[in-house]
Amino acid sequence: MADLCRTGSIIRNKTNRGGKVIKKIISILIVILVVFAAVMLLKKRKAQMAEAKPPATRPIVVHSFTLRKDKVLLTLPYIATVRSDAGAVINTKIAGKIEKLPVQTGERVKEGDLLVEIDSDDLKSKIDGLQEEKQSVKWEIQSAKSVLRAKRTALENLKNKHARTAELLKVEGASIEEYESEETSIAALNSEIETQKNKINTLRNKIKILGSNIDEVKAALKYTKVYAPVSGTVSAKYASEGENIMAGRKILDITGNDKKYLEIRLPSNKTAKDIKVNGEFYNIKELNDTDASGTLRYKTSYIKKLKASPGEILPVEIVIYRGNNKLLPYNAVLDKDSDKFVFIYSNGSVKPRCIDVVHSGVQGIIADNLSDVKQVITAKPDILLRVLSGVPVKVVSNKR
Repeated sequence: MADLCRTGSIIRNKTNRGGKVIKKIISILIVILVVFAAVMLLKKRKAQMAEAKPPATRPIVVHSFTLRKDKVLLTLPYIATVRSDAGAVINTKIAGKIEKLPVQTGERVKEGDLLVEIDSDDLKSKIDGLQEEKQSVKWEIQSAKSVLRAKRTALENLKNKHARTAELLKVEGASIEEYESEETSIAALNSEIETQKNKINTLRNKIKILGSNIDEVKAALKYTKVYAPVSGTVSAKYASEGENIMAGRKILDITGNDKKYLEIRLPSNKTAKDIKVNGEFYNIKELNDTDASGTLRYKTSYIKKLKASPGEILPVEIVIYRGNNKLLPYNAVLDKDSDKFVFIYSNGSVKPRCIDVVHSGVQGIIADNLSDVKQVITAKPDILLRVLSGVPVKVVSNKR
């Protein structure tokens, strides 16, 4: 009886083990079928994507602009200082402590005499600090360039290695995992290179900003000394040495004759023959002298109806061009990499042309190679850049 029980137990154990093996085999077959179905579905999807046509590029909507030769006046906004051969009000343009005020009421002064000197130590220290910061940024740029060169070298080496891996992959001498890993590394290096280039551009912009800040402080430094703009007599004194004053504070009155005119200072590379003030045009003449920054002084003749007091600053427009020509609007010109382009619209097509700007003012631009051009397109800079890259356009209206 005991032998029969043992025999039954052995038979049941073998039956259970056989059932488990069958279940495993069925599970494996199911997994294989699922993987096979997924691979076939992926191949079908790739084939469909390969056969699909890329979406058509939609044309950019732009406007055309008709160029006609006409009377053109180009001006630029500027500032002029009211001067007088009769007298002047002396104000300070910066805040600070008065170090010198060597004139007294009733004292006669000549044009060019020192009237006021403001403490300049803070401004000089600020310039030194900005210059040190600028130098530090330059060192950062050099360091970033070294890193960029190293990453470009690494990228070139990796590309060469990747090309060899691709050849080996064809003959099963390399694995697909190795090939894809190298592709990932190449993409990462390209991203790092772009990041480094952006960092360098950011630092370069910072250099420009610091340079502009230095120029502003240097310009303010010039205002620490105030000289007599005209010859005359000190009729009133409103401050004393050692006093801390605010910008724009009146310091002295100088009286004399009542002849008033406007004076402007222009860079040596900019010329003008007229200025426009309150809708009126006035001729200006060069005074044949320059200051330390290389700017030239110009003055108008006496203006009887000028109500502003000597020393006041007025907004004016300098006339930089007057004549017959074709005037380009600013939204017809693309500025790219120091070159300027217009897009000529003719016979239903648009073609870019590099232009040479002769004059530019508030009203627009004059170029010297547009005599044969009748129409151009106008758009925002980002749209013009896309047109330059070859994106098709659609002209919807004509503007003048």
